[in-house]
Amino acid sequence: MPSAPLHPLLICLAAAALNFNQAAAPDAEISPSVSAQDIAWSTLNFKAGTAGHEFDTYGDVFAPVWQDESTVFFLEPYSRNTTGTDLDAGAGLGLRRLVTDDWAVGVHTFYDHSWFHGANAFDVSQFGAGVEVIGTWLDFRTNYYLPQTGGHVVASQRIGETVVGLGDPYGLQHGIVQNVQSLGINRKSVVAAGQGVDAEVGALVPWLDRWLETRAYVGGYWYENKAGPDLKGLKARAEARLTRWLYADVAWIEDKAVAGGSWFAGLRVSLPLGRAPSSTPAPSPLMSSLGYESVARRARDRMSESVERNSRAVITTHTLQTAFTPLGAPRTLTLRDDVVFVDGRLGNAGAFGTFEHPLSTIQDGVNRSAGLYGSQGTVFVQGRPSAYPESVLIGTGVQLFGSGYGLPVFSPVTGAFAFQGRTTTSPVVTGGFLAHNIPGPIGIFGFELTGGLSSPWVSATSRPAAATNIFLENVGHAVIAHNTIQGTTTATAGIYVETNGAHTSSVQIIQNSIHDNASLPSQGLQDVVLESNGTSTLNTVLSGNTIVHNGGDGVVAATFDTSLLRATLTGNTISFNGNDQIMGLNVGGTLQFISASTLSNSVHEISGATSLYETFGGSPVGAILINGTLQPASSNLPKQAAEKGL
Repeated sequence: MPSAPLHPLLICLAAAALNFNQAAAPDAEISPSVSAQDIAWSTLNFKAGTAGHEFDTYGDVFAPVWQDESTVFFLEPYSRNTTGTDLDAGAGLGLRRLVTDDWAVGVHTFYDHSWFHGANAFDVSQFGAGVEVIGTWLDFRTNYYLPQTGGHVVASQRIGETVVGLGDPYGLQHGIVQNVQSLGINRKSVVAAGQGVDAEVGALVPWLDRWLETRAYVGGYWYENKAGPDLKGLKARAEARLTRWLYADVAWIEDKAVAGGSWFAGLRVSLPLGRAPSSTPAPSPLMSSLGYESVARRARDRMSESVERNSRAVITTHTLQTAFTPLGAPRTLTLRDDVVFVDGRLGNAGAFGTFEHPLSTIQDGVNRSAGLYGSQGTVFVQGRPSAYPESVLIGTGVQLFGSGYGLPVFSPVTGAFAFQGRTTTSPVVTGGFLAHNIPGPIGIFGFELTGGLSSPWVSATSRPAAATNIFLENVGHAVIAHNTIQGTTTATAGIYVETNGAHTSSVQIIQNSIHDNASLPSQGLQDVVLESNGTSTLNTVLSGNTIVHNGGDGVVAATFDTSLLRATLTGNTISFNGNDQIMGLNVGGTLQFISASTLSNSVHEISGATSLYETFGGSPVGAILINGTLQPASSNLPKQAAEKGL
């Protein structure tokens, strides 16, 4: 790449400029006056100086192509070199019109190309257009710059990797896996020319123009930066005409990136290639009447000045983060590795409980999970047209998931999802689930239950659990969620939770549907029973359940001895059940009962020393029995009930 101050293109165009101009013969006398047809001359301009820590050289040719007594159409090629490394070259076309001897206006367009050398060499190009007003005493100009090339990567660094899915998650052995492809994340530093505009206004410095034509300018610039703060700021410059063809220049700009440095200082030579301007003094009419004289040129004498603009493309730098070539071959990502699979159609009693070789019964799945994973296992039960006729005894902590609800899994590729295996059918259990005297945790999710436990079980309080769908006694922590209990005509209860002795239990019953069971009150099904005995504590939350069209009570909370039962109901729909919708019984214990559930078609059954407590929207409605007397609901009822230990 050329490193000389003048680009070869400029030298060729300079020679052509001599032919465009109506220059005098070599021995012709230089005219001191201006003819009517000659308002501009070819001019060779050269400037050198420092720009920050760099040495900058610039050259151009102002070459009139056509002109008359007031208008000149011109060509202006140029070249610029900075410290032998960066090079700019281009050319422009312009039109100037002399309005009066003291005012001229012009327009121009340029094509600029900049080469940036070094370890990451690149080049950019841009188009420019501008408007200028040249005056004897005042100047104004503005320029617009439009890049024509895209960005160039000057640095690239891998900063990490991510994975993308190549398929849906699937079961494999005792886990859930997903085929993934790793992609590297690359940080790229990109440089590009910025789209922008600049403007300046200047004036002849008064008093100094008696001896030295000096002009001062102030302005600003605005360049778009797509990946960071835009470049915008102030600039200022001054020029002094030391002799007929020699000028001194000094400039300041706020951002170094705009011009290669904040400061520029240098000398400029402007040589006419033909007849020279007359350099007629230009006092203002007022100052002239006072005898004031000026050495400054008038607008007519400045028609051959170079266009003032930023010929170097302004470079902005921004950073991109993009995924690039896949890293290695696709691999298998393990999402879960603690699952025992049960499939009533494909499974076998002696199988391993893997996805490929599932067990056939839920009880076998629970037992295998306890042996493999202790109290931290998961059993996934595949739903099939045939039901599971089982009464499942849970002896340790386990999470049971039916395929209709799905097994919650998190993938770094797809995020959270529910794995549903081979079908989306919920498994039907015609028996039930039983757990007692274990710390848990237990989870029962996504099953359809009908019938009830087939094997009689008698609790510590001699209350039979036979025909109950889910019976939990002294289970430290349990969640029963997203199950359906329907079509049961002989069950004692849908869900029965009990504590006795000194045990403490925490049970959540969430978004279950218990409906159309034991259609007659005489059949006596209790939909949800919560019971505490001895000195035990039972903390329960019922949220989002639908308990409707059942023969017996909706929710029964009963305390005995000196036990404590906390029952919180939120967002449930409990209605059209044969007996009480919500009933609280205090028989020696402490009942803390809070409800915000929806009730309708309430039938009140009160006998003996029991207390009926019903709420709607968080406030008591219906009636409550206090000291054997049935009293109507009132705004003071919660306080009255609290005073009576209810």
